[in-house]
Amino acid sequence: MKQNKKNKYNKENRLFFDYKDLKNSYQVDNLDRYINLIKSPVMTEKSSQMLLKNQQYTFDVDVRLTKPQLKILFSKLFNVLVYSVNTHRLPPKKTRFSKTIKPKYKRAIITLKGDSSVSLLTTKNVNA
Repeated sequence: MKQNKKNKYNKENRLFFDYKDLKNSYQVDNLDRYINLIKSPVMTEKSSQMLLKNQQYTFDVDVRLTKPQLKILFSKLFNVLVYSVNTHRLPPKKTRFSKTIKPKYKRAIITLKGDSSVSLLTTKNVNA
C-alpha cells in the first residue's frame, strides 16, 4: 500500500506572510510581526568597511525572504530608501565539539540611497 507523500509546500513550510500582504501593510502594528524575520546584523571587518564606504548594511535574515520582500521590509521598518538588495545563502556549519549542525540562513546586503542610515542600537533617555 502506497503512502501519500506530503506536499513540501504545505502551510508549515510557507512563509507566514505574502508579498501583497507586506506591500499593503502601512501600519506599524502589522510590521511588528515581521521584525522577527531579521535575525541579526552582521558586524565583521568587511561589513564595517562596506558600511563606511558604500552605506551597505549586512543582516542575517530568514531564508524564505525574497529580494523585493526585503526591500519593502527594510524601507518600512527603518524608514530608509533602499537602493539595492544583494543576498547569498550560507551553507550549514557543524558546531565545534558536537555533532549538531547550525541551520542555514541567508545574508542580505542592503545598500541605501542618499544620506539615509539604519540605527542598529536604540538609545533611551535616562534621567539621572
